[in-house]
Amino acid sequence: MPDTAPDIDLIDLKILSVLQDNGRISNLRLAEAVALSPTDGLSRVQRPTRAGYLLKTRLADIAAYRDFAGAVLWQLPGVREIRIDAAMEDVTNATRLPLPVQG
Repeated sequence: MPDTAPDIDLIDLKILSVLQDNGRISNLRLAEAVALSPTDGLSRVQRPTRAGYLLKTRLADIAAYRDFAGAVLWQLPGVREIRIDAAMEDVTNATRLPLPVQG
């Protein structure tokens, strides 16, 4: 576990918990689950990623990605193109990891 726990707050822990339950959740649903806007949800996913708690996430499907791209990515200033690389096979075996307790 990274030793940057002070950078992780309760919202980050909620995001991590939701992602552990469903790593394929759309950004919109994730934001709703933690009571944030989709844009804030996306930026908040980056915090535990930078701290090393979150290595990668998976999108639910192409339809969810299209919704996310239209609602969030295309709305960002300077975005001219969006690309996606599809994985041909998923060989991971996900498990829940203990999350740090905030005190």
